[in-house]
Amino acid sequence: MNFSVFLYKLEYAKDKIKSRIFYRFLFNSLGRGSVISKPIILYNSEHVSVGANVLIRRGLRLEVLIRPDKRKAGIVIGNNVNIEQNLHIICQNRIVIGDRVSITGNCAIVDTTHPYLGESEKTGSVVEYNDDEVIIGSNVFIGFGTIILPGTKIGDGSYVGALSVVKGIFPNRSLIYGSPARLIKSLA
Repeated sequence: MNFSVFLYKLEYAKDKIKSRIFYRFLFNSLGRGSVISKPIILYNSEHVSVGANVLIRRGLRLEVLIRPDKRKAGIVIGNNVNIEQNLHIICQNRIVIGDRVSITGNCAIVDTTHPYLGESEKTGSVVEYNDDEVIIGSNVFIGFGTIILPGTKIGDGSYVGALSVVKGIFPNRSLIYGSPARLIKSLA
């Protein structure tokens, strides 16, 4: 075994132990066999449920906002999900990621919007609390650098191409690509 492979396996073992001992107390639930590598931000992670055998690589920014109406916001991540480096998730209502989903690097998933309040307010300092949510079905692939916006539903078995900006409702087995993303074709 070469040295870089040895170091990778050692780092993975450390992350696995830290997930079982430490991160499991920070989440609502953390399924068996799930591994979280060093995150950047975990904000209100007690409102996040993570399924079994989930791998989350370094650089996760995960924030659940507390709603002024006291309605509970939350994130659910299914089983057998892999999330590559630098995923940014911000939730003000509900984000669901199904089972067997692959999310590649440098992606963002948000159900939040920042309304324009005029020049007297700092743009981005206020969140619009509403019923927007994001639902990603099972067996979905999300390509590198994709941004998934509020009100999006991606059906089971779909494929989202790299660098897409996704907003809308897409049926099962969709090939989705573009900025803005559109349905390219149905996958047979």
